[in-house]
Amino acid sequence: MLITFLDKSQIFDGSALKQRPLGASEKSLILLAEALANIGHIVRIFNNCEKSVVINKVSWNPISNFNATHSDIWVSVNDPKLFDLCEGSNKKILWLINSGLLLSKPEYFQATINHNPTIVYQGKNHIDTIPDGLKSLDAKMITLGVSNKYSNTNEFMPSVAPKAFVNTNPLIDLDWLINLWINNIHTKLPWAELYIFSMTMYKGLQGNKIGEKYKTILAKVKNNLKYNIHVKKPKIDSEFIEEMKSMRVHLYPSHNFETSALTLMESQALGIPAVTRPLGAAPEKIINGKTGFVAQNDIEFSEYTIRLMNDIEYFKRISNQAKELNLNINWDTKAKEFITLFEIGLST
Repeated sequence: MLITFLDKSQIFDGSALKQRPLGASEKSLILLAEALANIGHIVRIFNNCEKSVVINKVSWNPISNFNATHSDIWVSVNDPKLFDLCEGSNKKILWLINSGLLLSKPEYFQATINHNPTIVYQGKNHIDTIPDGLKSLDAKMITLGVSNKYSNTNEFMPSVAPKAFVNTNPLIDLDWLINLWINNIHTKLPWAELYIFSMTMYKGLQGNKIGEKYKTILAKVKNNLKYNIHVKKPKIDSEFIEEMKSMRVHLYPSHNFETSALTLMESQALGIPAVTRPLGAAPEKIINGKTGFVAQNDIEFSEYTIRLMNDIEYFKRISNQAKELNLNINWDTKAKEFITLFEIGLST
């Protein structure tokens, strides 16, 4: 089967996985394309890559030089307007990874109506972001996958001083989490450490220029480093996994418009329990009480965090469950789900 992906987001190709941290859309596109190629399909991607190149059996091509006239299946990542490049074909999949709110804009709404694709979405919260006028279109839920690097890692080295980490956008309630850490968690576990993985915060603390909107939260972080708060720059998966091996808990504030919560899935697949709030897609990615916890209030959030950090046997039990219950969310499994969807499209 010839499968063609269309994307017009960042400048990247398959080599980016080993070069820099990637967002959910970019990482997912690379890993799904490679998983499909590994089971014998011909896979090509037209995106904002700098040059044509074949990486891990996947053909990458600049979308500015788009010249394809045929494909068994066309998959556009987040953007229905890209289907204008392949007029006449009715075998189209709109793979939504980002929020469906984009489709509320008139030009995106109309493009979706015109091309009538099957929409692939991530979960209940995600489909709620899609405009009502598009919910009559064919749709299929296929959640994102996780790299085998996470599920295949088994050697944990929890540190003597228990560590927690957060790696979401610092504008999404990092100030709330810092307050919780100082007032509720550090007071009970003064030896515990909180690691913030954020390029913006890292650059700001190094004295580099950052956006004006980040300066308030940067000041908050800087003024509270004395509470065992550390800031590190994000890393590629293989390096980040090494960092996470010593962690006890992934703290995930989430927000109402969260759609994929990919890093939450990755940490649990590795075996790191998570604590989150009942916001956005995050509760859909946790088996509450088994792979982590969905805290209903600040007190619960603090108590779950403290217990995971202070009780090593409890941590091990939740860690083992997190790993065992997330074994089948790899991209090989997701590729098979997409193929089933593609075959339905080809038969109609």
